[in-house]
Amino acid sequence: MRKIRWGFLSTAMINRALITPIQQSAKSELVAVASRSDEAAAAYAKTWDIPKAYGQYEDLLADPDIDVIYNPLPNSMHAEWTVKAAQYGKHVLCEKPLVPTMAEWEAINNAARHNKVTVFEAF
Repeated sequence: MRKIRWGFLSTAMINRALITPIQQSAKSELVAVASRSDEAAAAYAKTWDIPKAYGQYEDLLADPDIDVIYNPLPNSMHAEWTVKAAQYGKHVLCEKPLVPTMAEWEAINNAARHNKVTVFEAF
């Protein structure tokens, strides 16, 4: 059975709630993290023993070795980056609130349906 391969779309502190469970899981593996700079991503990856680090969020989304994106970005960025992840064919676990408006919900729902991915809100 192939493991579910996770990528973290940020070096947010809340990631700590998922790092150990994913790394200890027989069904999942944490393969990449992205930050706004190569240096921050590399340092975070080294600290948490994450194989890949990206200095741009979009580079993580383009990685074919990632199945699921965890999106802990600031609330104002949830819809934008969840839609982009779906457009790259990635499933998404997004921190709460997923969206503050119905227009953003429609954008996420349309992107998920069109790209045949699942989007979940974490809480």
